[in-house]
Amino acid sequence: MESLATIQPDGQHLMLDPDGTAGFGNLLTALQEITLFTGPEGGFTQEECAEAQAAGFRLVSLGPRILRTETASVVALGIVQNIA
Repeated sequence: MESLATIQPDGQHLMLDPDGTAGFGNLLTALQEITLFTGPEGGFTQEECAEAQAAGFRLVSLGPRILRTETASVVALGIVQNIA
């Protein structure tokens, strides 16, 4: 993914993935730079997830329900703003 080349090394790098094993709660702290990738409709490919993880991204889940892309990004930003 081309956008990985533009990511700064500092802060938290999170990628939404229904199979993600982490939640937001233990990953974020106040005043921390956050990079958040939300996927296309249908989700990221396994190759894209592996490439992002190799670049330092953690795969995070929003829970057991799969949300539409436009909804997932708004929910994720709401969680980030509430925690950080």
